[in-house]
Amino acid sequence: VDRGFPRAKVALPTYPFERRRCWLDSEPNGGELTLRRVRSAVPEEVLEVEVAAGAPSLLAEHRLFGTVVLSATTCIHLTAAAAAASFGTPSLALRELEFPEALALRDRESAALQVVLAGAAGEPAPFRVCSLRDGDASGQWRDHARGTIAVGPAEPLGDEETLDDLIARLASNAVASGAFYEVLQDAGYGLGRAFRWIEVLHRAPGE
Repeated sequence: VDRGFPRAKVALPTYPFERRRCWLDSEPNGGELTLRRVRSAVPEEVLEVEVAAGAPSLLAEHRLFGTVVLSATTCIHLTAAAAAASFGTPSLALRELEFPEALALRDRESAALQVVLAGAAGEPAPFRVCSLRDGDASGQWRDHARGTIAVGPAEPLGDEETLDDLIARLASNAVASGAFYEVLQDAGYGLGRAFRWIEVLHRAPGE
């Protein structure tokens, strides 16, 4: 494999190797939010995960004016994961979704985050995503998302315009995503790579 290359002897160090590990520590589960079931005195199913301003690292990529804020997409992801584990199917439809209050986590702040599911598989189940900050003497859980979730695909939208037709109609007004995220950054939204999904924006007056 080294044919044609010059060769030479080199002097190796005479001192003992330090055997110091230089690899970066990776987060368990790749920094994902992993729910675990908890025992509860209420009939609803309760799943929980501990979160902090920088743990998992995914949370730190969604900030408002420098403060970590739990994203709506994270609430949806946790709800879908909890329902899929509870109902035994990933085919789910969210309805009546609302976000009554944001969860902001400052440096060194942490909280228990729970997904609470009521009802049973086969019928729409009310759910809520709530949190309790560590050290909160009031013991008050605060809701960050709520709605209903049902087994089965989402209801069809009818005869509305397809995505391909919509993109074709707005193709002349495409905007690169970089400019869009710069506007958000100037407005105080700090989004890391995990939250930068948009590649191209298509727009028109009123759309």
